[in-house]
Amino acid sequence: MAQRYINYNLKQQVLFWSACLFLWGSALSQKKWEDIGLNLSPYRGIRSVYVDTLEDQLIFGGVYLEEVNGQSSCPVFTWSPSGGANILAPYDFSIMPVRVATDIIRIGDSLVVIGQNMMAIYTDSVWHTVTEHDQSSLQQIIPYPYGEGYLIANGYSRTLMGDTVGALMYWDGDSLYEEFESISDYIGEGGIYDVIDYQGELYVSGNGSTLSGGIMNEILRWTGTEWTDVDGGITDVSKMGGVNAMVEYQGDLYFGGIFTQADHSGESHIARWNGSEWLPVGGGVYPHPLSQSIFSMVVHDGYLYVAGQFDEVGGVPAKSVARWDGTEWCGCGSYIDGDIRDITFYHDTLYIVGAFNYIDGDSIAKVARYIGEDFADTCGTTLYSALSSVRAPSEEVRVYPNPAVDEVFLELPVPSGQNIQVEVYTSTGVLMETTALRPQGKNRLVMDVVGWRSGFYLIRIETDEEIYTASFFKF
Repeated sequence: MAQRYINYNLKQQVLFWSACLFLWGSALSQKKWEDIGLNLSPYRGIRSVYVDTLEDQLIFGGVYLEEVNGQSSCPVFTWSPSGGANILAPYDFSIMPVRVATDIIRIGDSLVVIGQNMMAIYTDSVWHTVTEHDQSSLQQIIPYPYGEGYLIANGYSRTLMGDTVGALMYWDGDSLYEEFESISDYIGEGGIYDVIDYQGELYVSGNGSTLSGGIMNEILRWTGTEWTDVDGGITDVSKMGGVNAMVEYQGDLYFGGIFTQADHSGESHIARWNGSEWLPVGGGVYPHPLSQSIFSMVVHDGYLYVAGQFDEVGGVPAKSVARWDGTEWCGCGSYIDGDIRDITFYHDTLYIVGAFNYIDGDSIAKVARYIGEDFADTCGTTLYSALSSVRAPSEEVRVYPNPAVDEVFLELPVPSGQNIQVEVYTSTGVLMETTALRPQGKNRLVMDVVGWRSGFYLIRIETDEEIYTASFFKF
């Protein structure tokens, strides 16, 4: 009999995950996070953090912060372990009514800050306005990959200084210009959230590209002469999601955001692309609903860290922050009560920022650093990861609808008269009750999944001659 699966000891798997969940619960009594001595406004959030290596400090940007340690503030302030928080010189909000700072970059002796209703430069303790009364929502600024200057990703509303501009702009340090005018034909009313140079091509991500027959691809790449689709792209069932962040890790390009699957891979909110094909990422983010998201990703010391708003990644308990080593996911074992908007490392220490107020029951608001001994509190190569490399091609086993709500149909390439045994597992190796399986027509079975928990499921199909594997997602 041909073997198309990895032999898997279910009993050991269940015991392993039971132990992991026990350790996760007991870990809550161990302090793993601490605040950094800030007293931030309780109803505001931090959106971005930038490591300023020139001044050896962190720079935070966010929703307009009325106070930091009791001092009146603007949306940007600095912090260092030795000097504490430093409030940048306030600016006139009647001239530049910024409320959200989304990205920060140092250029020489100046800080450049972009965000909602703004682009400004901070030099010699003085703010200089680049855009006034702007109705744009700038998202990301990176060095221009093809020469001097910088690229700026623009959000949904694209009006600068009263003029309509494109979704991608070039800044020469003095003036803003529309770059790649043709991209607006693909983005439409959507926006760009991130920009990255990968394998010599420019990738942009966000919400709105409409190549490939009108599918919301969420990502485009510039080949040097034209914008093109990325082999099916990021598909989003609700058409309400998008790709928030991109990062290169171990030679592959990772996408994180609010989406259901990449090129029908069945993994939600995170995707992996090697330049020619989509690869598995250990099962994706759980739960699946589009309120879950990945907002930020960073690579450090051989690991990929992701942060956002989620409960599990690949079946591993991980509340809003997780680590990936290319084969398995790990969670730190903490409970964070709000979303994480950005993540970075400073002096080899992990920092998170967002809208949270408590971590593991301790009052830690908006900014936290990790002080635990080892981030890898709960790890595991899930059943999904173990079987992902041997899943049957779609032409052999059809599983639909996928995602499913009440019923799942299986079409098998099996001659009539053969015995068929079907087993369905959760991503953590729990065998589901499948007595509801019933034949419907030639080589087709229908399975009731009413009442099953939302998430990914693995299917093992054994016939008289062969073994197949497949997967589906249950809403």
